Amino acid sequence: MGDEVARIRHTYNGGSQVELRFFLVPKYRGELENRIFRDVRWVERAKLPDYGFLDADRELVQEIAAGKIV
Repeated sequence: MGDEVARIRHTYNGGSQVELRFFLVPKYRGELENRIFRDVRWVERAKLPDYGFLDADRELVQEIAAGKIV
């Protein structure tokens, strides 16, 4: 695992809070293992905003898609 590239603290409408930490993964081998989500896939960064991300993830997704992060 590489360097931390972003840290987000988000408060949802119901008051629950989450802190998300995102790390650069310079190399990956093996198969993705989906334990939670309906769908997991590799896509071009510019297409990321076309997918339904959670509220806490949206700002980071926009920054990745625009090439501001990673």
